[in-house]
Amino acid sequence: MDSFSFDQSPAEQFPPQEGPMIQEPPKKAPSPGRTEIFFSVLGFLAVALIVGGILYSFMYPEYEQDQLRKTGLPAKGTIISIDDTGNRYNDQPQVKIHLQVQPEGKPKYETDVTMIISPVYLPQFQPGQTVDVKYDAKDPSKVALD
Repeated sequence: MDSFSFDQSPAEQFPPQEGPMIQEPPKKAPSPGRTEIFFSVLGFLAVALIVGGILYSFMYPEYEQDQLRKTGLPAKGTIISIDDTGNRYNDQPQVKIHLQVQPEGKPKYETDVTMIISPVYLPQFQPGQTVDVKYDAKDPSKVALD
């Protein structure tokens, strides 16, 4: 009976097997207990918080700069120095610009702005150049280039 043949009846092709004909249903895996569910949810929340923290750290500085551009008070700033931070985002350098800010009717002060600038625009940000800025009236150290 090594080969299959259409000449044989099904009873001949598949002889009866010995033993019980009814098979027992497969055993079910034990359902997870409260401890497993708790730690699964806790693990998921931990991963979500870590990912959220990473996204927040990348997105918040840009959001803060955008808000200053919308609601900040205008002033003139003079670039004192510009330094590369060593960070790159989409092949664009992040730079730290040291500014002297001159708010209208208030004393001059110095502060730093860290931002990403396209290499195409870097020549526009050189020491000695005057730029328009917006600053936070409550915290003048927060400045955004306009």
